[in-house]
Amino acid sequence: MVRALVLALVTLFGTVAAEAGDQELCTLPGSNATLRIGACTRLIVLDPTFAKAYEGRGIAYYEAGDYDRAITDLTQALGLDPKTGDSYYFRGRAYGQKGELDRAIADLSEAIPFYPKDSGLYVSRGDIYEEKGDFDRAIADYSKAIGLSPEHIKAHIQRGVAYMDKGELDRAIEDFTKAVAINPNYASHLYFRGIAFEKKGEIDRAIADYSEAFALNSRYF
Repeated sequence: MVRALVLALVTLFGTVAAEAGDQELCTLPGSNATLRIGACTRLIVLDPTFAKAYEGRGIAYYEAGDYDRAITDLTQALGLDPKTGDSYYFRGRAYGQKGELDRAIADLSEAIPFYPKDSGLYVSRGDIYEEKGDFDRAIADYSKAIGLSPEHIKAHIQRGVAYMDKGELDRAIEDFTKAVAINPNYASHLYFRGIAFEKKGEIDRAIADYSEAFALNSRYF
């Protein structure tokens, strides 16, 4: 009888330890998505009302490129706990990947109040506005991101692209030049600035930028 009790306790503690391990893995960003999906699924089997498990699995599905399953799980997570910015953020990103741009904007807008100082959120929503062709709102979001993080290189590049799409070439060049100053080793800044110079008719300056961009990364040509 004592042995049976010991075995029962060992089994119990083993189960508790396994569950704790699954909880840690399920919510561990950047780890193997397949392993996380398995860990989160086991937690959901144990407790179908565990919002964080649906969220963790949804994020893992997003990172694995399975956007439909990501949306399903993140929607379930929000149904169980609507006070989670990550679920809105990743569902918005998933909608964006599927081309459902209005839904993407709605979810990213819901995520922003949870993380009002996260410049990356504004860049993500700005990218969706840019894709929609709503350049003014895109620029507003990129500007907000730059206000929060003045060295946010992607915000400068993307705002420059939006200005270029609007035909405001001098402003575009200012942003691309700022991006070059932040990090001169990225070809994209120089490539886009070259396009802006070419559109302005400043061919020599365009060629100089294209040449430097090519030297850094030939994939742009």
